[in-house]
Amino acid sequence: MTKGDENIFKVIKEAVKVALDEMDITTKEDLKYLPDKDTFFEENLKILKRLDDIEDQMKMVSGRTYDNTDRIEELEKIHPHNSHPAFA
Repeated sequence: MTKGDENIFKVIKEAVKVALDEMDITTKEDLKYLPDKDTFFEENLKILKRLDDIEDQMKMVSGRTYDNTDRIEELEKIHPHNSHPAFA
C-alpha cells in the first residue's frame, strides 16, 4: 500500500464515521419510554372520544348561536336603532 492509498483510506474512513454519526439510529434504549401497542391504542381512543365529544358540543353551540342570531335580527326589525318606536 502506498502513501497515497493510506491517505485515501483515511479520508474514506473519516467520511464513513461522519455519515454514521449523522444517521438517526434508533435503539432499544430510545424506545423504552414508549408505551406498548395496547396502551397506545387505549390512550388514542380516549383522545378520539374526547374530540368527538367536543365536536358534538360545538355543533350544539353553533345551532344555538344560529337560532339566537335569527331572533336578534327579528328584534332589530321591530326595534330599529335599539329603541322602541313608541318612545322614539
